[in-house]
Amino acid sequence: MVLNETSQTFRVNARKTDAFDIYNLRHYDGPNFYINTAALVFDFALTRYNESLALAEYVSAVSDYYPHLKDEQYESYVQLFAQTVSEVGKLDMGLHLDRWNVTPQSNSIDKVAVQALHQRTSREVVYCVWDWFEAIAKGQTFNLSDQIEVLQGVFRQSVYGGPTVYALLRTAYERDIPTFYLWDEGLMQYSYGRKQVRGIATTFDCDSHLDSDFTTNKEDCKRFLSRLGF
Repeated sequence: MVLNETSQTFRVNARKTDAFDIYNLRHYDGPNFYINTAALVFDFALTRYNESLALAEYVSAVSDYYPHLKDEQYESYVQLFAQTVSEVGKLDMGLHLDRWNVTPQSNSIDKVAVQALHQRTSREVVYCVWDWFEAIAKGQTFNLSDQIEVLQGVFRQSVYGGPTVYALLRTAYERDIPTFYLWDEGLMQYSYGRKQVRGIATTFDCDSHLDSDFTTNKEDCKRFLSRLGF
C-alpha cells in the first residue's frame, strides 16, 4: 500500500485548531545524528486542520521581538520555527545556544535539532514558541516577555543555572571542551579520558567524589550508593 502523506491531515499533539504540530521530543546530552552538539530534537509538521498564515506574516510578528530575524531568508515555516526556538532559548540572557538544524523526513514532516543545555528548559522553550506561532495565526496577543521570565526561572534553578557553573560551561564550549552533568554523582565533567576533570562549581578533581566528600556528606554518600543498587 502506498501512503500519500501530502493529502492527509496530520496531528499527534496538536489541537484541531492548531496549524502546526510538535512531537517526538528527545534530548541528547552530546553530539548526535542531527547536530554536532547537545540538542533537543523534535518533529515539526503542518496539521492542515487550520490553515497557517503566509510565512511573511510570521516573520513580521516574530521580528517585532527579534528585529534581526527580519534580515534572514526563510524558505519554510520550519526554518523560521527553528530559528525562533534558538533565539528564545537564549532567554534574553545571552546564552550561547545558537545552533540549529532542519532535516526533512518526508513531504510533510521535518526533524528539527536545536542546541540545548537543560532538558526541561529547552522543552518548555519549544512549547512556548509553538504557542506563540498559534497565537500569531489566530491574531491573539502573546506576552513573550512574561514567558521568557518564567523560563529564566526554570533555567536558574537547574544544575546549569548558577553564574559560576554557566561561565565555566560557556568557556569550555568556546574552547571545544566537551562537558556534561553526571546525574548519579551530582558532578560536572569536563573533557574525557585522561584529561577529564570533575567537580562542583570551581572545585575539581581528576576522579569523582573524594573520600573526604563522603565523610563530610554522609547523606549524599547514602543516596549515591542507593542509586547504584547498594
